[in-house]
Amino acid sequence: MEIGTQPSGRTALLGAGFSKNFGGFLASEMTSKVFFEPGIKSNKLFADALREKYNYENALAQIRKEGNIEQVRQFEEAVANVYRKQNEQLCKPNLNRFDYKSFYNLQKFFDRLFRSTFHNDKNRSSNLFTLNQDSFLEFVIQNANGPTSYGIPGIKQESWHFQNGGGQLRPDQQLNKKILVEDSIDAVDKINWAHGTINYIKLHGSAEWKNEAGDLLVVGGDKQAFLSKSPLLTAYQTAFK
Repeated sequence: MEIGTQPSGRTALLGAGFSKNFGGFLASEMTSKVFFEPGIKSNKLFADALREKYNYENALAQIRKEGNIEQVRQFEEAVANVYRKQNEQLCKPNLNRFDYKSFYNLQKFFDRLFRSTFHNDKNRSSNLFTLNQDSFLEFVIQNANGPTSYGIPGIKQESWHFQNGGGQLRPDQQLNKKILVEDSIDAVDKINWAHGTINYIKLHGSAEWKNEAGDLLVVGGDKQAFLSKSPLLTAYQTAFK
């Protein structure tokens, strides 16, 4: 697997504060929303873990250690549901990108930030890394009108990311649809880490992704152990280093 043997044009790293600007949730807000998911605050194990840790990821790690299989499944589903709600908040189907100034300005920002990729050397690529697992940037970059070309290495994006004029989704487009990722060594070896483009790399997976083992969403305790089981996310981590 060859990852960017040419120097990168530019590299950016985005965290939760970025999505917050457009309606996303910070960790404390995620924790509060998980607490009020059905069946969570009324469950002593769940409620105590959230109150003690006041961080949904740390609480999930504790429940994975202390809870049974059904309790872990229930808490993980509550977390996943909050991620779905966040996607809906960030990517509302009636979003009109022509009238939404912040949305348009964000596209212009990325075009300008990464312009050196295209004007200086066509053999160079730039990387946009993120720790976020929402789908906001897929929504933005797939509907950009600028000269910048984006791609998520190893991921075929779903049709809902592409809009008709005016920002409307077609009836067959479904937000939060799970994408089955080809998460194997053979598949990763075939990834085209394209030059002259922007590689959008989600280091901790996505709320939309799954592999044969389950959700490809890295939350909770030992992230490194989870990452090591995923050839795709391991490749992302290698690219980040």
